[in-house]
Amino acid sequence: RVNIDLQDDFSLNQSLSLFLLDATDALDPAADDYCLKLLSLTESIQENPDAVLRRQLSRVKSEKMATLKEQGVDYEDRIAELEKLEYPKPEAEFIYQTFNAFEARHPWIAGEAIRPKSIAREMYENFQTFDEYIREYELQRSEGILLRYLSSVYRALSQTIPDLKKTDEVRSIEDYFGSMVRDVDSSLLQEWRAIEVGQRSDLATQQAAQEEADAAALAAASAHQFAQAQAQQRRDLTIMARNAVARFVRAFALGDFVAALRVIDGGVPQWNEDNLKQSLEDITKERGRIMFHTHARAQIHTKIAEAAAPEPWKIEQTLIDESESNDALIVFELDTTESLKSQKAKLKLIAIEQ
Repeated sequence: RVNIDLQDDFSLNQSLSLFLLDATDALDPAADDYCLKLLSLTESIQENPDAVLRRQLSRVKSEKMATLKEQGVDYEDRIAELEKLEYPKPEAEFIYQTFNAFEARHPWIAGEAIRPKSIAREMYENFQTFDEYIREYELQRSEGILLRYLSSVYRALSQTIPDLKKTDEVRSIEDYFGSMVRDVDSSLLQEWRAIEVGQRSDLATQQAAQEEADAAALAAASAHQFAQAQAQQRRDLTIMARNAVARFVRAFALGDFVAALRVIDGGVPQWNEDNLKQSLEDITKERGRIMFHTHARAQIHTKIAEAAAPEPWKIEQTLIDESESNDALIVFELDTTESLKSQKAKLKLIAIEQ
């Protein structure tokens, strides 16, 4: 093993993966923006999905043109100003400085280019679904390009960022994109896992041949694989549950009760637009708006009580409000058996407690 502290599927599968590892040392895990800076670094080593970036730049230019018109700027001057614009590049100065320092220490990197951009970060900050992002930028003919890009970002977060560098919020980002890729095209993740399992099986076979492993060793290996499979199931269920709950809270907070009802799979009482609307009004009357920034989506606000199948898991989501009372709670149940079968969270809304 390269390092005992690295995850089993650790991988440097991109040309600038080593830069990403090195650059994380310049970040402060205790900083409020640590997870977003880490996500921007991860995006900067990915190939540019030009079709998406062109749409982003087009929007930036349209907004700037409207502003310049309101200010009465002449046409030629407006065009000159538009030529200076770029698509969004958060943390660009930090990324360029860090990369230049890395390149000075590693001459072999000459010729490689760092590429700051904000696609995954924009999606996460706005908690947009894949379909919402496609519609917003009219990318219907570029869905495959966006999916492949997000898959690459997820793989870097999952396999290249060491587990020791991952805070709870970083894991939330990883889970967010893993769930998105799975929902859009689960075959991508299945293919990666199949490759990894195959590689491990080959290594295990070679090791067994070299060491002439006996039946007891093989039985122990089988038990270990079973335990890994069980752990992976629990992780998959947790990711599905957290993301479904987050989608419900976002829709509920925005008053989009139709979207909120699409997330849940029944409940007691029978929920509809009217009683959801009444619940939202009761909560916000004295507390103000329900917030949905990254802190509000932190894992600490989602309590999951696991149970042995076929019993459902109980999930309690604390709502973060404008007044910071934070005393309202939404209670769900997750049907784990059906969720695993369908690879989609089967949530029941049990109560909205105030």
